[in-house]
Amino acid sequence: MHRAVRHGQSEGDLGRGVKAVVLERAAGQIALFAAGAVVLLTMPSPVLDEARHIAPLAALAAVGALAVLLALRMNRAAPSRRGRKLRGVLAEAREGLLSRRNGPGVIVSSVVVLAGYVAMFVLAARVAGATASVAVLLPLAVLALLAMGLPLNVGGWGPREGVTAWAFGAAGLGAGRGLAVAVVYGVLSLAASLPGLIVLVARWYTGLRGRSRAAAAPAPGPGHGPTGDYPSEVSVEKYAPKESARLARSSFPFSAEPSEGRPMTPESV
Repeated sequence: MHRAVRHGQSEGDLGRGVKAVVLERAAGQIALFAAGAVVLLTMPSPVLDEARHIAPLAALAAVGALAVLLALRMNRAAPSRRGRKLRGVLAEAREGLLSRRNGPGVIVSSVVVLAGYVAMFVLAARVAGATASVAVLLPLAVLALLAMGLPLNVGGWGPREGVTAWAFGAAGLGAGRGLAVAVVYGVLSLAASLPGLIVLVARWYTGLRGRSRAAAAPAPGPGHGPTGDYPSEVSVEKYAPKESARLARSSFPFSAEPSEGRPMTPESV
């Protein structure tokens, strides 16, 4: 949320900035779910047997959802305002993620990022002392990444540790070892983000120098005002209001008493 709001403010359009970040996050999640489904359904994993049992139910649910979408599409009644807005959002998401111009870049970048996450998980497993092969660790890494994708964590911490401990225990590698792997992965993620401090410190130092220069800039003196050779300061005595004018302003606006020897008229008020 912070990145979305900051990006929108920097671009001058908060709505489009938020949409861009949401599309970027959606692309990563879709790539993770697709790769996770392929890995968990084709490679030996703790969820493979359970997935075989629930696969028919999932297929029926997918067919039902597709039927509902087709029925809604065939309904050619006058679209409501909410329906038009929803179709506009879906069209924008399709253009941003699946178009010929953006689709290949989204797919390649998502796969590269996912491969980096899996490689860091394998490295964390090696640091924690797990000697299992990459083929055994790959489904466990996918499970950990799926748990991290749940919006119930703090910086990735929380569900990742529980799911990784359960997955390692179910795979016969030890729940304690799985918890250690998840903790090492979190520490490696923190270390990977530390170079961003250089950018933050550089931006802070640049802003501090800019404020210091603005504070140290000399103020324009007499004779250098914005109107050329005229003095920038105006004499208070010369342009001070006369005593009679001050008395007239201090009187009640709608008073019937005359001011400066003249009757009180709307113009004088």
